[in-house]
Amino acid sequence: MKKENKIEISILIASYQEQERLPLFLESLNAQTFFSKTENKDKIEIIIIDDGSTDHTADILEKYSVFFKNIKILKNTENIGKKESLIKICKLAKGNYFLFTDADMILSPFWVEEMYHQRLDFQSVAGISFPKARNLWEGWQQVEYILLFFSIYLLNKSNINISVMGNNWLLKRDTYLKVGGYEDLVETPTEDFALFKKISLFFRKKGKILKHNQLFTSKSALKTYALKEPFSLFQQRLRWAKGAWLGSNHWERLALFFYGAQLFIWIILFFLDKKTLFYLLFFSFVIDFLLLIVASYKIKKVKIIFFYLAGFCMYQKILYAVVLVGILLGTPIRWKDKIFK
Repeated sequence: MKKENKIEISILIASYQEQERLPLFLESLNAQTFFSKTENKDKIEIIIIDDGSTDHTADILEKYSVFFKNIKILKNTENIGKKESLIKICKLAKGNYFLFTDADMILSPFWVEEMYHQRLDFQSVAGISFPKARNLWEGWQQVEYILLFFSIYLLNKSNINISVMGNNWLLKRDTYLKVGGYEDLVETPTEDFALFKKISLFFRKKGKILKHNQLFTSKSALKTYALKEPFSLFQQRLRWAKGAWLGSNHWERLALFFYGAQLFIWIILFFLDKKTLFYLLFFSFVIDFLLLIVASYKIKKVKIIFFYLAGFCMYQKILYAVVLVGILLGTPIRWKDKIFK
């Protein structure tokens, strides 16, 4: 007689060279309220794969493993990349839901409980993440994340699903298996975006809409780390943009182009039509500011309004203009010791 599968959630993490951030991640994982409830003790499994790290990642995983009841730790003998590592652990996962995150995150103690609670009637649920902000540079990055996620959240409420962040994503196991998972995806710098697009297309071809729930709540919010150096920030945003560019249709690419080209449009209008430029800047400022007020209220982050007022618009427009130039010039991306062209 076949044994009944009691595992509801497989928490899946691919880790590489994370010795500095891994302890805090594992401590926040161990502090999940979902684990403390007796009825949930057999519903969870955790699978972490070390993708050939050469630092102390493996030692830290071994040290912290004693705190978890149902955990599997794998180690690749060499670095094979995040997509291939995820393929390996997804094959081992037994849960009815796959809950993906990254080893450089700091989890809300209510994270697993919130994501699991929100799963009903959905094939896919995504939370949000944003960096901690200790200064203006980090604050601008925090505002950028929050505005991005709030825009995705609003579009989702209109049944328009454009993306997810793979560091905070719950996906129904059956849905993952139906589309073939990560296995036949071409090499991409954004494997989570590519899989989400693949799933959305799968349902569209069947005349259906993917039932996806984009959350925008403090309980589903994970903290990450802001990038300290401008070049590292450029490389990360270029990776995101190039992944979106490669996975988009012509209309979506056109929208991405104009979004990145705003600074160049401003400069042209400065010489040709200052009145139109003024109205454009005013309209852009008011829309972003109103969105940010609502977003900050929903996740209790009022401080981000100060970061927005303190030069965020120029930070954003300059960054995205440079990223657009990088895409058009075919600038290679270096990420996790791999080169994407």
